[in-house]
Amino acid sequence: MMGLSDKTCGDACWRAREDVCRCACRGHNHGILRTADGAQPVRTRRIGGYVYELLAVEVPVPDTCRAATMRPLEDQGREVVRQWIAQGKWDRHDWPSTPGYPVLLRTAGESEVRRWPELVAWRSHRARPLVSWIRQDVA
Repeated sequence: MMGLSDKTCGDACWRAREDVCRCACRGHNHGILRTADGAQPVRTRRIGGYVYELLAVEVPVPDTCRAATMRPLEDQGREVVRQWIAQGKWDRHDWPSTPGYPVLLRTAGESEVRRWPELVAWRSHRARPLVSWIRQDVA
């Protein structure tokens, strides 16, 4: 099966809601969750024209401030950027707002919290989680 668009792969493909795969996986993940031993692929997202993979989700910790739970994600992202700079894949003078930055930190949308199994722990929380994304060609 050949993908018909650059749409990132997600639940509709994994559960094969259509007969023909129409996403960027080009059929590799099509229907994978319909089998007994099928494991969910890593979630992807297109940001600024680049494809990113889900790297980590902020862990909800009761009675703590957001900064305390966000720190591990920031540290993990900094380490990836350091490695990329050391390998000559990124310029140390570029900022996180530069398109194509190796690791991005985003707040998950309400619909994502409702739909994504990765965010199930956040469904009973008022706040939305932070999610870090890593560029696919970085991983």
